[in-house]
Amino acid sequence: LSAEILENGNIRSSFKIKYKDWQSEIGKQDFTANFSMLGGSRLAKVDLDFTQVVDTMAVGVVKHPDTTFIQGELDITGKAYTYIASWGKQSLDGENLGMAIFFRKENLEKITTDENNYIAVLSPKGSPTSSNAEAQHLDYYFAAVWAPESGIDELKAFEHYLMQEAEKLTLPPRQRL
Repeated sequence: LSAEILENGNIRSSFKIKYKDWQSEIGKQDFTANFSMLGGSRLAKVDLDFTQVVDTMAVGVVKHPDTTFIQGELDITGKAYTYIASWGKQSLDGENLGMAIFFRKENLEKITTDENNYIAVLSPKGSPTSSNAEAQHLDYYFAAVWAPESGIDELKAFEHYLMQEAEKLTLPPRQRL
């Protein structure tokens, strides 16, 4: 395991973690996780690059007691972003906190839950790294929205935020030249 700070600026910060011999159901493998965040955004982007085929990867948020599960629209095109999220009094100070995972619909295999988590099972795209192949890749975003900091203090406002962010990710800004 090694970690490296890639950018530490006012506008963008990022770091990389290289996992060596990560043990999972498919055996040991190496992969790289790049994390990045833009100033003024609550979203953190995760880019995963695998060296072996990974059929699925589970990402999610913790299921605290008395939280509400929120699922984004699934009747959308494959390139569009959707989300899973939770909302409720789940912060350390007992205030409302929303947690979310944003992902492309084309990567989604299923949405599920267990005793402790709300989970999106995602499929990486591409081929494993080799001399002639593109790396198998998965990217997604996560966010935390704490009511006292954000001003988002009720479920409906959090749901509105989630829909706005999914739309922004799906339709990035365009600049006319």
